[in-house]
Amino acid sequence: MRSPMAFANYTDLTVNSAGLVVTPLGLIPLPYFLQVVTVVLLFALSLSSGFSLWMMFDLWSMFIYGLIQLFFPFIFIPQVEVRVDGVHLFMVRAFGIMLLGSAYLWWNVRNSKDITVHTTLMWARVMGGAAALLAQGFAQFNKASRMTQEHLYISVLLTVLWTLGNLIYCMRCTEWGGYMETRSKLNNFLHTDFVITLIFGIMFYAYPVWLLRVQTSLPRLNVVHAHLYRLFGSALMSSAIISGRASNFLIASDKRIQLYTRVLINVGLIILFLVTYFSTAKHNDWSVPNTPFVLGVVGVWTLNAFCGSYSLAYFKN
Repeated sequence: MRSPMAFANYTDLTVNSAGLVVTPLGLIPLPYFLQVVTVVLLFALSLSSGFSLWMMFDLWSMFIYGLIQLFFPFIFIPQVEVRVDGVHLFMVRAFGIMLLGSAYLWWNVRNSKDITVHTTLMWARVMGGAAALLAQGFAQFNKASRMTQEHLYISVLLTVLWTLGNLIYCMRCTEWGGYMETRSKLNNFLHTDFVITLIFGIMFYAYPVWLLRVQTSLPRLNVVHAHLYRLFGSALMSSAIISGRASNFLIASDKRIQLYTRVLINVGLIILFLVTYFSTAKHNDWSVPNTPFVLGVVGVWTLNAFCGSYSLAYFKN
């Protein structure tokens, strides 16, 4: 076991001739080290400033990161060591749409008087973040890994801090909320959304290669394809948790906003698919059976959310 003096030698960080910073965790390239320090300081500042500031930090982080992924997916190319194709870019954009939907939901319930709403959203983030971390860790450290150091010091680090921040505030909660569930059409639609979203999330997370073979016509798949499918699945499972818990929300408008969010996310995914599918450069990436799958199954999923968002919050006698 090292003595305290052994670690004291690292208090004066040095940069060697190769541009690597010497740290207790090993050698880290200087640009990544500066990024890590900046992100950790921002995280510590927002986390220590109270729940309201953390909530807004979380909201705007999801919004900005989602916009970057949707409109500038090529910025993530340095995180992988494979030739990027249309499926890679589509899944990065699809994950960005999920993040934008998450930010939209947070924005609409930020002033809710029901503590159940806030604790539910935070726990959903914790569970989704934990699932994403498992996928990222597997992609980064398995023998067939094609992820770079940039993925480790940017994407993995951001997921760790985001999950940890929400976990800390979840554990600080002294009141978890939760109200008796009433029989209503609105709750029935939420239950249906929960089941559909959870099944899709499990499929993307547990069976990415099988789905890729069904949905794409790529002659050769790689580990990055499977990794992006797992990340998308983690986002779906996180969203499913919210739908499953939303039936216990006190206020009907808080329940409906989850279904509104589902409609917006799914419409965004359908538009993204159509634009990608009819793009000459990327048309051949997708298989013929994938078109009815997306437009049919996702259409029914969206219709359920749309009808539920305008349904009664109670049954008439």
